[in-house]
Amino acid sequence: RDDFDISLPQIDALVRDAVRLGALGARLTGGGFGGCIVALVDMTIADTWSARLVEAHPAARLIS
Repeated sequence: RDDFDISLPQIDALVRDAVRLGALGARLTGGGFGGCIVALVDMTIADTWSARLVEAHPAARLIS
């Protein structure tokens, strides 16, 4: 993100909130310029976590 200036504030917020809501880690992936994040989430909280993340970011789409 910082070395190549390829992220967007919305993706940075998505990564930050993914971790804040319980992901063990999250990061931007792909070619950048928006794109996707990958988050590592314990299966015991995955459903609740994903619902809360999409609630906080309505434009986000979950692919699991």
